[in-house]
Amino acid sequence: MIKIKGEYEFYQGGTIKGTEVIGGKLVYKFHNIICTPVYEYILKSLNYSEESTPPGASDIDVSHFAFGTGTTTPAITNTTLGNEVYRKGFTSKSWNTNQFTAICQLATDEGNFSLTEVGVFSNGSLTADSGTLLSHALKTIEKNANITYNIIYRLTLEEV
Repeated sequence: MIKIKGEYEFYQGGTIKGTEVIGGKLVYKFHNIICTPVYEYILKSLNYSEESTPPGASDIDVSHFAFGTGTTTPAITNTTLGNEVYRKGFTSKSWNTNQFTAICQLATDEGNFSLTEVGVFSNGSLTADSGTLLSHALKTIEKNANITYNIIYRLTLEEV
């Protein structure tokens, strides 16, 4: 059996090297809800036949982190955050055999709100609620003009 696990890591400071943060302090680490489009993409890929069109990279082009102030419990069927207030494109993203990793940096002048939720979107733009929500989590995150974050999102497939 395969388990899909999504996890966010927020580091204060540090330097990004590959898919890791060097010298930063891990201040938040938490799991998330994986939303329906991720499962649909995987299952469509498994159902591909010569007569059908395979899912392509453009079907799920992971593009943005989004941050919000909503408080509604995330659900697999969510299509947006509860109240998106800031969005930023990825600094980098990569994958290996069983893990997708995306990294985003929030500078001191970015995302300065009382954040309570975070999400990952595909095929979006910098416009709030644009694209397809792939991941949604609730977490109170302190962010102000004195804080820089390096954020890592990991989506891992594990055999259980």
